[in-house]
Amino acid sequence: MAWCNSTHDDPFEGAIEVAVDEAQKNLKVLGEGRNRITFELNDRFVLKVPLNEYGVLDNETEAKMYRNRSDGDIRLARCRKVLNSFGLPLLVMERVDIDSVESLELPHWVDFIDCSQVGYTKKGELVAYDYA
Repeated sequence: MAWCNSTHDDPFEGAIEVAVDEAQKNLKVLGEGRNRITFELNDRFVLKVPLNEYGVLDNETEAKMYRNRSDGDIRLARCRKVLNSFGLPLLVMERVDIDSVESLELPHWVDFIDCSQVGYTKKGELVAYDYA
């Protein structure tokens, strides 16, 4: 498990460990990055659980970006922040299919998404799923 060493106290440190442990007991892991781990909720949604304070910020940022989105070129996967019993921000996000993405046919806006982390929704819409 990837844990970030911080130079200051992380108010969510204990809550993060509990949230990750609980999710690992009950949900299938889909992927893990430096700051978050993604779990399968069902065939429509995933749960992003922070692994450190940067993951907390990523969840907050993605939820805010989705809430404040405009009808610009960049499409974002639907998501919503939920707080667990410790007040830790988790992110419930629309599940996307990343395996069917062909790099030759991607629109220009994908260049602005870190590592081109995009996929297709169940409705066939190309969206960014990791944009914090």
